[in-house]
Amino acid sequence: MEPLAEGSGFAVPVRELTERLGGACVWDAATGDVTCTYRGVSIVLHAGRDAVLVDGEPVDARYAPAEQDGVLAADWSVFEDAWGLGGGVLREKVELPQDGGGTNVEINWLDWYIIP
Repeated sequence: MEPLAEGSGFAVPVRELTERLGGACVWDAATGDVTCTYRGVSIVLHAGRDAVLVDGEPVDARYAPAEQDGVLAADWSVFEDAWGLGGGVLREKVELPQDGGGTNVEINWLDWYIIP
């Protein structure tokens, strides 16, 4: 998924994440809300809204969820906090010499993992 804003990390596909963890994801066509439930905790998201509901309580998201190619994408932190998930990104930092001195740093993202 693409980042939700400039400088943000990559977004996660809401339905795919929820269902692969063994949770349930339901879209309400009338309201546009998507309710994801895992470990007995429900998260309600809506494209373009900065606040999500976690078990009925409003929580500010770092970035508003957005539709990307017909898929609702959201910031990882919403799920990490509400569902107690761990995770991270493996990366490699490479320093490349530049002509005329100095170095240029290149970051290679290798893999992203979730610890349920």
